Amino acid sequence: MPPKPAKQPPRATRSTQTRPILSSALLALLVERPFEQLTVREITAKAAIGYATFFRHYPDKDALLNEVAAG
Repeated sequence: MPPKPAKQPPRATRSTQTRPILSSALLALLVERPFEQLTVREITAKAAIGYATFFRHYPDKDALLNEVAAG
C-alpha cells in the first residue's frame, strides 16, 4: 500500500477570494464616480468576476457597500 500524501494546509477557495476582490473593485470605482452612478456590471467587470457570481455573495450593490464600510 503506498504511503498517504502529507496533509496540505487549506488553500483559499475562490469564494473567500471573491469578496475582497469585489470590495477592491468597488473602492477603485468610487474614486472615479459616486456610488449612485455605479452598476453591478461595472463592479464585476472591474473585478473580472462574473455578473452572476456577484449575486452569490450579495443581493445588491448596497450590501457590498455596507460590508466595505463595516470593514
